[in-house]
Amino acid sequence: MLLWLHFIYAGLRRGELLNLKTGDADLDGRTLRVVRGKGNKTRIIPMVDELKQAIADWLEYRPPCGHDYLFTTNRGNRIYPSRMQIIWRKTLERSGIKRSGVSMHTLRHSFATLLLQSGRADLVAIQHLIGHSRLGTTAIYLYVDAQQLREAIAAHPLAAESRSPEQTGTMQDT
Repeated sequence: MLLWLHFIYAGLRRGELLNLKTGDADLDGRTLRVVRGKGNKTRIIPMVDELKQAIADWLEYRPPCGHDYLFTTNRGNRIYPSRMQIIWRKTLERSGIKRSGVSMHTLRHSFATLLLQSGRADLVAIQHLIGHSRLGTTAIYLYVDAQQLREAIAAHPLAAESRSPEQTGTMQDT
């Protein structure tokens, strides 16, 4: 479960997750340092309480290893992409999700979409959090449905629904 929290709470790519080192998780500062991101760029991602606690719990449980990769198998071996794919398939089976096309990357997309839909993060902030070099790449999360369009128009300052009755009367008298 801990592996999947990093996708949904931090928006990491699979390779970024597998390359995290123990020193990349700053629990006191509540940040994750992604050093080997796409394009070899480094970025710092703030951790929510749930993710911080999950990492702290994992570090207590983590078996002794001859390496400093954060995530390991139960035997202390490094997790490679092929092993992670096996873990993902088992997780999907246990979850009961039958829809095709659900991948580890789906969780990364969910991270960005949830942030955008919350209204508390703009596209530029999301761009930095997920490590896109171009804003246009992040813009794929700007999908707008018909209900959102109706709400946007209803909130227009000149829309009749947003005016008070006094304003409506004044407008008709003119």
